[in-house]
Amino acid sequence: MGDVLREANRLDEALAKYSEAVKVMEASQLPEPVKAAARRNRVFEEARVAVAKNDLATAKSRAAEYEQQIQVRRVPFEVRQQHELAGLTALAEKRYGAATQELGQANQRDPRVILLMARAAQGAGNADRATALANKAAHFNELSFNFAYVKSKALRFGERTTIEARERRTQLVPSSAEGE
Repeated sequence: MGDVLREANRLDEALAKYSEAVKVMEASQLPEPVKAAARRNRVFEEARVAVAKNDLATAKSRAAEYEQQIQVRRVPFEVRQQHELAGLTALAEKRYGAATQELGQANQRDPRVILLMARAAQGAGNADRATALANKAAHFNELSFNFAYVKSKALRFGERTTIEARERRTQLVPSSAEGE
């Protein structure tokens, strides 16, 4: 439920749901490693919400905490999430090269990450790559719960970057009247 609220830009409500989910897990009879993973995931989600609020200081703090927490076990999924956080933060700071590098190490089977990579490519001035990545995200053909959040955004983004790339190419090609 927290993800749905975050996508609806109801960020404080999303944070409350993430905390509520951890409380439910803590009260359950699940093994401690499962509960610990839920606590780590809440830190991940808090960092994503902080980026959405444009509170980059909190985002960086929560991302650093998440990175520290995952160092013990180095679960590949969590390592990819850590790179996603670093890429998301770099993107918010308009550090497109760093965002591209970090997102390239995030989950490449997540259409949300692919769309973030498209935004980084656009910011770096590579409209063709941005369009290709946006189209890949928009036409993602694997099971992914995130696809529901991404498809329409990726389609709109792909249309915009296609137009930008076309305009850029038109500006680079001199008209025949200029050559005469």
